[in-house]
Amino acid sequence: MLQSLAPTYQISFDDTVLLWFLKSNKYGLVDKEFSDILNHYTNSKSLHDFEHVLNDLDGQSDGVLVAQNLRTFLESSNTFEHDGIAKIIPFQLQNRVILEKYLIGDTILEIHYSNASLKPLFHPALEQYLAKNRSASQKLIFDIHLENGNISLYINEEHVISARQADYHKIQGKFIMHVICAIHKRLESQWLGTFHGSTITDGNNAVLFIGNSGKGKSTLCALLAQHGFQLLADDVSPMLSEDRKIYSNPNAISIKHGAFEVLKPYLKDFDALPKTSFYQNKGQIAYVPQNTFELKGYSCKAIVMVNYMTGAETALKRTTIAPVLETLIPESWLSHNAAHAKQFMDWLQQAQLYELTYSNTKSVVDKISSLFTSFDGVSE
Repeated sequence: MLQSLAPTYQISFDDTVLLWFLKSNKYGLVDKEFSDILNHYTNSKSLHDFEHVLNDLDGQSDGVLVAQNLRTFLESSNTFEHDGIAKIIPFQLQNRVILEKYLIGDTILEIHYSNASLKPLFHPALEQYLAKNRSASQKLIFDIHLENGNISLYINEEHVISARQADYHKIQGKFIMHVICAIHKRLESQWLGTFHGSTITDGNNAVLFIGNSGKGKSTLCALLAQHGFQLLADDVSPMLSEDRKIYSNPNAISIKHGAFEVLKPYLKDFDALPKTSFYQNKGQIAYVPQNTFELKGYSCKAIVMVNYMTGAETALKRTTIAPVLETLIPESWLSHNAAHAKQFMDWLQQAQLYELTYSNTKSVVDKISSLFTSFDGVSE
């Protein structure tokens, strides 16, 4: 009846069904009963046919009312939500006030800032790659301009994105996407998505740690990086469509002020780390340089929801898809490409899903080490 609004893909997780809609690039979770009724509705030739099917399933429901509610759900699910558009600042060479250069792999990043207040957006996370007089096989020239409360990003003098100053994370996200593409020699269209989470590898497999701000995922990754693991990506974890592996993101690990005392015993010269107070709602943030950095990707076997709680016993237990997606999707970028969406859903179905609570460093390192050991011999 409304086949044109039907979900493009549906994948079951026990008694839950994940839907994806092509028109809006929206994901939604519904229970199995709702999914069955929705499928009957979209496949029915008429309202009368749907009422007949619904009567067989549930003789007490009002077919017209149910059909209206399903139509509203489908229309909302197929509606693309546009962000507010910030004013585009025209590119002007005279806005180049501050210059910093960074060498990552064989790529030089040259960043021009129009205002000193913009430098904390990128510099502390990249400071370990500072390169004053180094040559490289390729160079990207970024310009960051601030004017009348709007920030604009340019690459090689071409406008990329503008956003209100309060939405600085949109500028950061687009910037790091272009950096990742450059250092890995890929196009943006080749990435399945960039997940809002931090990824650790043992050199064989990877685990994606997710959690709302302040839950301790970056702190945990910094601890693991001091205990034999390698940080693959902090905060933005890119997955390539070609092999469904998460690839390295060069940014340092960002640590909020509340975790400073937890990390100080494990990090030499902690007080000398790059820090910024740019993000007023987050307090002071320190940046822990990556212990090693390589341009590689690893298969991600598990997604772990992190929750640091003072005094809590370490516990790692299986969880369901609903809380994982509620945490993962809102701040992740996911490709609108239908093939990529199917790959993402298939990966979710194969990944092990966990919830982690911790406070003790040794026990959480042991617990994550055991998780990585459990992957040995598990095929992709």
